[in-house]
Amino acid sequence: MTSTGGATRDLRGRAFRQLIGGELVGGATTQPVIDPATEEVIATAPVAGADQVDAAVAAAAGAFEAWRAIPLAERAAVVRAIADAIEARREEIATIVTLENGKPIDGARGDVDDSLTWARHVADFVIEPEVLRDDEAARIEVHHRPVGVVAAIIPWNFPFFQTIYKLAPALLAGNTVVIKPAPTTPLNACLIAEIVQPLVPPGVVNVVGDAGEVGPRLTVHPDVAKVSFTGSTASGRKVMESGSPTLKKIVLELGGNDSAIVLADADVPAVAKDIFSWAFKNTGQVCINIKRIMVPGSLYEEFAEEFADLAKATKVGHGLDQDTELGPIQNSRQYEAVKTFLQKAHQDGTVIAGGSLIEGPGYFVQPTVVRDVAPESTLIHEEVFGPIRSLIRYEDVEEAIRQANDTHYGLGNSVWGTNVEEARLAHLDPVADDRDAEHNEAYLRFRAAVELGLTRTRRLEDYALELGYSARTLSRATQAAAGVNAKEFIDRRTTLEAKRMLAHSDRTAAQIAAHLGFTSATNFSKYFLRCAGTTPIAFRAGLRR
Repeated sequence: MTSTGGATRDLRGRAFRQLIGGELVGGATTQPVIDPATEEVIATAPVAGADQVDAAVAAAAGAFEAWRAIPLAERAAVVRAIADAIEARREEIATIVTLENGKPIDGARGDVDDSLTWARHVADFVIEPEVLRDDEAARIEVHHRPVGVVAAIIPWNFPFFQTIYKLAPALLAGNTVVIKPAPTTPLNACLIAEIVQPLVPPGVVNVVGDAGEVGPRLTVHPDVAKVSFTGSTASGRKVMESGSPTLKKIVLELGGNDSAIVLADADVPAVAKDIFSWAFKNTGQVCINIKRIMVPGSLYEEFAEEFADLAKATKVGHGLDQDTELGPIQNSRQYEAVKTFLQKAHQDGTVIAGGSLIEGPGYFVQPTVVRDVAPESTLIHEEVFGPIRSLIRYEDVEEAIRQANDTHYGLGNSVWGTNVEEARLAHLDPVADDRDAEHNEAYLRFRAAVELGLTRTRRLEDYALELGYSARTLSRATQAAAGVNAKEFIDRRTTLEAKRMLAHSDRTAAQIAAHLGFTSATNFSKYFLRCAGTTPIAFRAGLRR
């Protein structure tokens, strides 16, 4: 095998181990790890047997009471120490992520950096009692308690970041954790096992390898109190179903089929470039990638040409090659799914860029742009998790909005134009960021009350209960964020948006809360605590006389 920039592409001589009960151990069996850019075996990873999974859960359950009793400041210090240890191994981690995931090395470095930013932000979070009432009649407080063992089920598209994203808040809250990486990206989790092993008490963090059987065992395990899952919507439904007999707390971060609506006054070259960047990020393997681009008839031909040219100019290759912009599809199963979508692209539309596999080893697909897609095509109605994007012509903004909302998904839809007032006439409210100001573009986000992972269309009170505050407060937050009443327009912003924001700024908790549509840092804190794995307990001191 070869190396690039001093980074070896052959890790077969290195031992990768699990972490169970404070000990770094091998698996009951092993499995090969494939570099998706070469289809070659680069390492061997451990796979946990059923007994090891049970031992990991038992270790986490046994460590829980002692860990939760440690003062918050000391748990925060552990989270900071983990971040410091990650930073010391930044290049090693990024290289291994690139080798097993396929993404360009700069993207992998960014994942590590995002993990550091997130972990250090979490370590500064203060979990305090909330006083609901304090008067002559009574004092009522809400205290947040850790729930116990958290099973963190990790996706393959952002494996390292997602692990730290789940691990840091769970540890801070006083929970213990069992980490299950995706079967095709297990090596980075083994690095996390090495990093945390000397930093946490035995059993507080456990890492178990998986070849496809471990996830279901964790989600039904009676001693797992909470499951944090990131992955496909179909798999999320199975997690929800399997966790229901034991009434587990479940957080699901699932798929998306995001649309971008280009307004008639848009600066086409600038907008095409920005949309392309987000549409094809990580080779189109992101839940909040833009996947459907709706363009007015007056700009359609110009935009299609500009967008296709960007696709044709993109360099696809091995992630360790410095000039690579897009890597391969991450695994063979997803590669087969993308092949099917390529066939649909030729059947249901006109391919104006790409449209083919790239010859040679590796799961490579040309960045593909399809125009004039049939309205009933699966390219529009299903989540296309790969580098294939559809252009859809519209003549009326209301028509475009109807098409954007015609989906079972809803996550990161956006509207692109220069005239903010025109966007407001379309019942959309602008949320501009620094980049948009520089480009004189109003980057507008809107949300439909449609399925967002676990979230389905529900009453306002249901959303308020889930997010941890009153319906009246939620209505105010939504009014501020969306410019419409919450009963008409429920805006639930995802934790991924918080991650992206934190990774690129030093904003305060109040600024982050405002960006996410919460009326205060306190309300954002409530949402954070639910995601971290805490249970609110109300204490009523009694009547005062």
